[in-house]
Amino acid sequence: MKKNFAMLAGLFLAVAGLNAQAADLRVKGYIAPVSCSFTITNATIDYGSINPNSLSATAPTHLPAKSTPYAVKCGGSAKALIALKATDNRVGSSIASPIPTYSYGLGTTAQGKKIGSYLVLTRNTVVDGKAGLPITSIDNGKTWYRGSSEYLGPAPATLATWHTGSYGPIPVNTVSGTLEVRPTINKTSELDLNSQVSLDGHATLELRYL
Repeated sequence: MKKNFAMLAGLFLAVAGLNAQAADLRVKGYIAPVSCSFTITNATIDYGSINPNSLSATAPTHLPAKSTPYAVKCGGSAKALIALKATDNRVGSSIASPIPTYSYGLGTTAQGKKIGSYLVLTRNTVVDGKAGLPITSIDNGKTWYRGSSEYLGPAPATLATWHTGSYGPIPVNTVSGTLEVRPTINKTSELDLNSQVSLDGHATLELRYL
C-alpha cells in the first residue's frame, strides 16, 4: 500500500510540473561598440644632423617639411563618429609663432632655451574613398567649423575630423592621408651651439569617439 501511494504521489508531482502557471523567457545579446585603429607609418620624423651654418642668428629658420602616411580603420564595414585629439608633450617650449594655437614645442636646451616649434597638418585625406575636407572644434565637439585649414592643433579643447560635404562630423570606416610636419628652429643667438642641441618634439595623437 505504501509503495502504491509513493507511485501516485510521484505521478501527481510530474503532472503538476507540466501544468505550471508561469515560465521565464529571457532575451539576451549585446551591442559592441565600434572599434577603430589609428596608425602612423613612421612615427619618428628625423632631421638628422643640421648644419648650424644653415640657421639664422637673427630670425627663426624654417626647415623643409616632412610627411608620413597615417590611417584610420574601423572594424569590418562598421562606421564610427571619430576625431583626432593632439596633445603637445613639450608644452611651453614652443617659440613665438604667427599661429600659436597650432604650434608644438621642440623642447629646451640644457640652459632652458627654447629650441623651436613645429606645425602638424593633415594632408591628402581620403574618407571612405572620397576626398576628405577638414573640420575643427575648439569646444570638445560641441560646435564644428568648416574651413580650408589642415592644421592639427594641440589646444586642450581642440578636435579635428573630416567631412565630405556636410557641416558636421560624419561616420567613417576608413580614413587615410599624410601628416605633414613643418619645424622652425629658434634664432641661433638664443641657442648655445658649443654643445649639441637635440630637437625633442613629442606629441600624442589619439582617436576620440564622438
